[in-house]
Amino acid sequence: MLSSVTPIRQLTDDFENRFRTGDTPWEDPHPWAGLDKLFERFASSGTSILDVGCGLGTNALRLATLGYRVRGIDVSQTAIEKAITRRNAAGLDCEFLCANIFTGDHGNWDIVFDRGCLHGFADTSSRARFALSVATVLQPGGLWIDISGSNENAESPDIIQKLALPRLTLADLAAATESNFETIEIRQGVFGMMPDTDFRAWVGIYRRRKFDILAVSSQYNMTSENLS
Repeated sequence: MLSSVTPIRQLTDDFENRFRTGDTPWEDPHPWAGLDKLFERFASSGTSILDVGCGLGTNALRLATLGYRVRGIDVSQTAIEKAITRRNAAGLDCEFLCANIFTGDHGNWDIVFDRGCLHGFADTSSRARFALSVATVLQPGGLWIDISGSNENAESPDIIQKLALPRLTLADLAAATESNFETIEIRQGVFGMMPDTDFRAWVGIYRRRKFDILAVSSQYNMTSENLS
């Protein structure tokens, strides 16, 4: 099977330690700049949203403020504990769970949002398996909104490889998504507003195809023992 010979590979896999030590340059103190307008276009009040790789909960909390039903998940327990502390201080209704999108039952959602998850996988197979996991938690016809670093930054291929920068091409996006999603739009944007995050990004909107995702996922044997 595919999963027996192609383990999931990420550019970074020590998320818990990095959140404990504060070594999280991808975390911005403010919500992603295009968040409000993007969700105004594609969601209505009460829409259910799963924020995958929510980190400290900045975007999830903003979405909850806008009236959406939001759950944020992250593999780092420290990140989730900090997100819960922020939620409680703000008095918002937003659920946070320490969880892995590849394992467990995450329910069914109208929209999945991720900023920086897809681009964190190191090869085509791993990105495709992440996309499939996103598809399994979406309602048929549900939307995936992804913010990924773009290769159209002023960096040489050698620097991208040496520093393991998260940069995807349009071909990378297509290879990850087209089996299980229709592309609504892909446009250029900016990943964040801080010195470490102020780089060009792809803003992708994808609609889950209306077929039996579970039947497709069985070919990948997506169980926890294959995630190491």
